[in-house]
Amino acid sequence: MSIAEIKDAVGCKAPRLGGSTASLACALIGLGMAEMAVVISAARDKQDSALSHAEQEIGHLTQRLADAAEQDRIQFQRYMSILRQKSEEDDKPDKPLEDAGADATRQPLEAADILMDCLELLAGVAGHIHHFVASDLFSGAGIVKAAFAGTMMAADINLAEDRLADLKQKTEAQRRDLDQRCRSAYAKLSQAALEHGFRM
Repeated sequence: MSIAEIKDAVGCKAPRLGGSTASLACALIGLGMAEMAVVISAARDKQDSALSHAEQEIGHLTQRLADAAEQDRIQFQRYMSILRQKSEEDDKPDKPLEDAGADATRQPLEAADILMDCLELLAGVAGHIHHFVASDLFSGAGIVKAAFAGTMMAADINLAEDRLADLKQKTEAQRRDLDQRCRSAYAKLSQAALEHGFRM
């Protein structure tokens, strides 16, 4: 699938990729930008154990994120399929719809946790990146942060449904923790970016 085809799969009346899946696809590109900065910096400074560790970890995180994006796509399509089959006039309790909605909400939250692992890793290694590729790391981190916001909003819109009130309550602490992790990691990245002359 080309980049234009990916865009068309999102920007239509009946999208094949939901908001969280689209956000995760963007996160993978952002993580790739950051990975390039880490790999180049590690090649220039082979004695830096933080860079070599980050290089290995980004590989693992990329695979986890790609798997999460694929699962998110599957759950979104399942949820939409059940929604389309359900009559608009049928307001009776619908267990399959509730289950599909819950799964389509849990998956973005699981993916958001991976995004925070990514952002925290980048925050931890930002001070080791060579200046001439630092813009790639900070740009990539900014994309990951934006993807996190999109993923969380996708979960929040599902949780606004009355049928998911129990799940909203059960995930409240998880969502609050994810937001706090994001603020903390991004603050560290923003400070490191300023030291390189960039504003995030």
